[in-house]
Formats: sequence, C-alpha cells, structure tokens
Amino acid sequence: MNLKRIIMSTILGVVAGLLCIGGSVFLNPGISAMYLFHIMYLRIVLGFFIGILDNIKLIEHKIGNPIIRGAIIGAILSIPLLMVPVPTNLNYLIAGIVFGILIDFIASKVINE
Repeated sequence: MNLKRIIMSTILGVVAGLLCIGGSVFLNPGISAMYLFHIMYLRIVLGFFIGILDNIKLIEHKIGNPIIRGAIIGAILSIPLLMVPVPTNLNYLIAGIVFGILIDFIASKVINE
C-alpha cells in the first residue's frame, strides 16, 4: 500500500463530498443534515478505498484500469444513497461514478509517475 496515494485519494474524497453536498443543497434545499452527513461519509470512504485498492488490476491498461476501477468502486459505494427516496438520488450514483473515476485517475497519474 502506498500511504501517499491513500492520503491523496482520501483528500480528493473530501473534496468530492463537499461538491456533492453543495450540489445537494442547491438541487434539494430541504435535504436533511443526516443525509448530507451520509453523502460526505460515503465520498470520504470512496477516496479511502480507491487509495487502498491501487493494486487491483481489472485490465492491463495504464489509463483504462483506473477509469474502470474508479467507476466500479464509485458505483458500489453510491448504492446506499439510492435507498433513500430523494428526488435527485440517481444523481448521486452518477456523481459517485464520475468522482470515482476522477479520484482514481488523478491518484494513479500523480502518485505512479
């Protein structure tokens, strides 16, 4: 495990969480504070997991592997946000996939080069 990658990915997860919270409040002003906490928590966990799962090779491609791996981890960790009936909850799945790709791609490029 690469500690720098874990720290960087977790920090990027915090940034992703803050962006998701900002978008959530903008799109759904009546959203509960507990739901916002869950969003932030899951985005931090997303960054952490991407940081520790750097040795997982799904395909043998330098750029494609972080993209696919990040999308899968982002989708899996966004599923709990779909279980609460909020009008914009599909956006959390899409955002999780996008943020997963971005976090994994950035961490892979910066740390591995």
